[in-house]
Amino acid sequence: MSAYQDLENSIFLFIAEDMRNVVLDVIMPAASNYLYWIPVLAIFLGYCYTKDKTNTTLLIISAVAAVCLNELLVSQFLKELIMRVRPCTAFPDTTFLGSCTSSYSFPSAHAANSFAIFAATAYFFHRFWHYALAGAVLVSFSRIYLGVHYTSDVLAGAVIGLIVAFGIAAFLEVSFNKQKDKNKKTVW
Repeated sequence: MSAYQDLENSIFLFIAEDMRNVVLDVIMPAASNYLYWIPVLAIFLGYCYTKDKTNTTLLIISAVAAVCLNELLVSQFLKELIMRVRPCTAFPDTTFLGSCTSSYSFPSAHAANSFAIFAATAYFFHRFWHYALAGAVLVSFSRIYLGVHYTSDVLAGAVIGLIVAFGIAAFLEVSFNKQKDKNKKTVW
């Protein structure tokens, strides 16, 4: 086994086994479950909408587009191309908190999607970037804690999510501003 894989296994086992405790055993499954984030996002977007309707709309469009693109890129293409076995499968004698699925591990779609939402939030509502980052890190960390991803799976997913979401957000902002300028020049 390579020195890199030994290090990655050590980090993974430290987080998924050695850090286990009753508090995190409750928090981490919830952090990984998208359903728990829906009310948080709904309240946040409702608040943002009262402050800036345009940026909230652009945030929603960019986040949804990024998540959809991430699902295609990560879940349908990269995981199938790379075919990395999940750590919960690679360590069959170890009991992990999360349920092990048959899908591949690299990269993490949860990390890609949570960092895409962070990136879109940071792009359109700069002052909330730290809350969005905390949420993305929590979701990503939970994937390691639950035993379903290695650290590199999560890091790769985060990078993909950031690139995709920032690209989409920048494109939407430029397109929106061009359209706004075009509408200003139109004389009726």
